[in-house]
Amino acid sequence: MSASEGSHIVLAMDESNHPVRALKFILTNLVHTAEDTITTLVVIQSEAEREATVSRTKTLVSAIYDSFPNACKFSIKTIVASSASQVGPKICEFVETSTPDMLVLGSAGKSHLEGMMVGSVSNYAISHANCPVLVARLTTADESRLERRGKKVPTKTEPFWLS
Repeated sequence: MSASEGSHIVLAMDESNHPVRALKFILTNLVHTAEDTITTLVVIQSEAEREATVSRTKTLVSAIYDSFPNACKFSIKTIVASSASQVGPKICEFVETSTPDMLVLGSAGKSHLEGMMVGSVSNYAISHANCPVLVARLTTADESRLERRGKKVPTKTEPFWLS
């Protein structure tokens, strides 16, 4: 990536608040110029979910972006990929074809044992993605620090959240 190209960051999203926290981290720490691009990637189980998922994801991302009044203007794209099976492989497949500078995931904060037993998208991506992977685990203390900097932290309210 040259300095004039800007960075391309892929944020894998689901309906939990962990990707929301990861997006806040991206807006605070990773995007700085109008040339930067964020692609939000949502993996759905069936095509019937596509239209509603795109709408809700765009609304959510806009609400978060708007809560950062000092955020630079940059491009945000939403991509919805369909996979009836595993989410991790679908994310890595997308990353392989889109060649971003970084993949960012929110973390549910599972213990190592829980991750091994029920699987972990983050662990899969760390092991298989062909780009750097950042697992952003924004804590309540981190959110408080953002608020002290004058950045409003959105709360979980309808209609912004996937049900």
